[in-house]
Amino acid sequence: MKYLFLIIVSFLLFSHSIYSQGNGTCANAQPFCTGNTVNYPAGVNTGNAQAGPSYGCLGSQPNPAWFSLQIATAGPLVITMSAGNDIDFVCWGPFPTLAGNCGNLTAGNIVPNTGGNNGCSYSGSATETLVIANAIPGQNYILLVTNFSNINQPITFSQTNSNNPGAGTTNCGILCTFTAAATVSLCSTQTATFGVTTTTNITSVAWQGPNGFNAATGNTSLPNIAVAASGVYTCIATTTGTNPATNTCAVTRTVTVAPTPTPIVTSTTICANATANISVAGGSATSTYAWSGPSGFVSNLVAPSIPNAQLPNSGVYTVLVSTAGCTATANGTVVVNANPVVTATSSGNYCFAQSFTLSANGSTSYSWVGPNAFASNSQNPVLTNNTLANSGTYTVLGTTNGCTATVTTPVTINALPNITATSSGNVCQNQPVTLSAGGGITYVWAGPINYSSTQAINTFPSAQMNLNGNYTVTGTNANGCVNTATLNQIVFALPTPIAFGSNACLNDYLTLNVNQALSYQWMGPNGFTSTQQNPIINGVNFNSAGVYSVVVTAAGGCTASAVTAYCDIYPAPTVGFTGATEICRGGTFTFSGTGALNYKWLTMYGVLSLQDTYSVSSISPNIQTSYTLVGADANGCIAKVVISPIILALPSAFVLPQKTGGCAPFCTTFNLTKSSTNITSVDWNFSNGNSYIDSSKVTQCFNIAGTQTVAINLADARGCKSAITTSIEVYPIPQADFEYSPNAPNDNDFVVSFTDVTKGATVQNWFWDFYSNGIDTSIKQNPTYNFPNVGNYFVYLKVKSNHGCIDSIIKKLTVVEDVTFFVPNSFTPNGDGSNDVFTPKAVGVKKYHMDIFDRWGQILFSTSDIEKGWDGKSKKGGDTVPQDVYVYKISVIQNTGKPKQYVGHVTLIR
Repeated sequence: MKYLFLIIVSFLLFSHSIYSQGNGTCANAQPFCTGNTVNYPAGVNTGNAQAGPSYGCLGSQPNPAWFSLQIATAGPLVITMSAGNDIDFVCWGPFPTLAGNCGNLTAGNIVPNTGGNNGCSYSGSATETLVIANAIPGQNYILLVTNFSNINQPITFSQTNSNNPGAGTTNCGILCTFTAAATVSLCSTQTATFGVTTTTNITSVAWQGPNGFNAATGNTSLPNIAVAASGVYTCIATTTGTNPATNTCAVTRTVTVAPTPTPIVTSTTICANATANISVAGGSATSTYAWSGPSGFVSNLVAPSIPNAQLPNSGVYTVLVSTAGCTATANGTVVVNANPVVTATSSGNYCFAQSFTLSANGSTSYSWVGPNAFASNSQNPVLTNNTLANSGTYTVLGTTNGCTATVTTPVTINALPNITATSSGNVCQNQPVTLSAGGGITYVWAGPINYSSTQAINTFPSAQMNLNGNYTVTGTNANGCVNTATLNQIVFALPTPIAFGSNACLNDYLTLNVNQALSYQWMGPNGFTSTQQNPIINGVNFNSAGVYSVVVTAAGGCTASAVTAYCDIYPAPTVGFTGATEICRGGTFTFSGTGALNYKWLTMYGVLSLQDTYSVSSISPNIQTSYTLVGADANGCIAKVVISPIILALPSAFVLPQKTGGCAPFCTTFNLTKSSTNITSVDWNFSNGNSYIDSSKVTQCFNIAGTQTVAINLADARGCKSAITTSIEVYPIPQADFEYSPNAPNDNDFVVSFTDVTKGATVQNWFWDFYSNGIDTSIKQNPTYNFPNVGNYFVYLKVKSNHGCIDSIIKKLTVVEDVTFFVPNSFTPNGDGSNDVFTPKAVGVKKYHMDIFDRWGQILFSTSDIEKGWDGKSKKGGDTVPQDVYVYKISVIQNTGKPKQYVGHVTLIR
């Protein structure tokens, strides 16, 4: 009959209008929940369901209506669909999500019709029943109901097993729908409003938004809003469903806050007749401006100007700034100051080098400029020590309140007279002299021994030494200006020579001396003459003995003569020395002088000794290639001899180790290379106690860390000896070791701190292997490691010293199980006061939560109080649960911050 009826309906589609439903396709499946009875009007003449899905038992799918549901709690689910006439259905699931599963409506996903579970029905009944035997929370199902009768009728949904113990439930949160409104755009500092229109399923509404905005009601406001509050606001609604985790929905609204302008006007202060410029900041490229101010001022510019401003233009200027419909005002001030009236004077004409004063009035500050780069900020500046360049016009700039005016005043500087003072010349004592003055009209002379005169010409017939000195004449010209001139009159004294001479040794030199004069003329034995003050006669012989005389000429050509005493000539001594002139390097030279009374030992650097004997080491930094011995007799006559010491070189060689350092024990070879060809013996001596003779290569091993040395003694055919040394470094081996804490880690405290206690060397590198497997490692000196489980671990440490020496160690570490948590395995809630409550005990726990489940996964009891146990009753209505085995799930956070979970069974015994 259904197939015949389907053919009849096909013809009716061409003759009746179609009643359209919003959930006519899988993509538009209407959510519903079975917590409440649902009614909807069945469609007619709406065609068949979409192609593609497997519709199972349905031979046709006329007038389709698609629905979706989501499981909230576990358990069997029985949904009864009722109408007045024939309806059919098919249900697919479960799906983890609804999204994308309209393409997964396959035969394998249809809820099976086995064991009393009905997932598809094509019966002719007006009542159909969907049975989901084992619904699991979070799973989703898609349901198609067809109005096969094609008759307008309501279809009712209800869950008929909702009152049965352990029945599953669906999530009513998917029915959450509402509308929300908010102010779309506004200016900052205004108030934004928010509103919500809800359905009867909504129980509460809350808003969230930028800057931490929260409101617990649907209709609220946000006054004095800031630009930063622009953004997306979310309205969250809660439905009448029983599962808070799945009964919410949200709607967003975008609010745009335009900035209200914050104008700042730049004020200005100017002087009269200048241009006043005012401007405003705080707007944007789209802003408009409206100015108003004193004397009817208006403008719509950002920065208007007032040319040739006067005092009436002073005052407050107001601007209105508009940006995107948001407005604000600001004020600025224009101050126009009057210009000062300045006067300036000077005090007359002046002579060169005199001082004068400039005076100004009429302002509060002043700035002078004038000839010769003059400048001053004084009101009445004083100019001192003036020159002719200071003549001219002086200008002063007066300033009051930043406004200025200028005025000038003239100044004249007169030149000083050119006074001259002359003399007839410098003279010798007792000669005449004349002094003359010129360049003025009156004169005043002043000179030595209180000399004074008002004559232009002054004559001295016989000059004496007391006329020597400076003479000053002061002259005055017709302008009253005064100047001076000075001359130095010299009267030369007659010289008084004193002459003397010296005795000399044969072939040496004698000296002649006379006191200071300007020129000299000497005469003496053997035809001697000289024009030097103190002549020296070199290489004298016995004919040079006799009397010497000199004529001297002093300043001014004045002359006088003097005679010396007798000069004698002495013979020179014969000087020699004793002592060896050739020794080995390191020995000492000793020389003794002969043939004189006094001795002096010399080098190119000066006197070494005044003794008759001199000694010096061949390795002294003061040793010289030659020494001069000077000997003197009783007359002071000297002779000298040169001594050239010869230092014999010591035998030389050098030794090099093949390796200069290594970790103990350390072996290396020492190679000797001779630099001298006449070495006759070689002796080796090592710091480890070994010695060798006449070898050029020696290999040695050293077991003790530290610096090890070798000393080699050399000797040559001339008997000279020397020694050379070298050293190598033996590096210590580190003694690897470590400690750890805690000494007995457990599964509540897996973190172990390791401390390196290596001795014997300076360690630069550490390598830790916490499993000795090369996977979990560290290169820190003192690391920490979180061992994941209880058990034995073999911790490996390898250390390397600063010289690359290596040592290692392995230690066993055991992580034990924590025994501070106890969970009973049974209890007897029979009211006898003994073991009536199931209460786990724990130590070292800072957060605790326990859930008790029955065998169907229903939660019977929950607590976060570690002192509160389960008394064997259900949390729903306080019903006593039967004797059975129940599941506990305990979650704790230990004091260390580590989470841990315990899951097990407890037997309730009645």
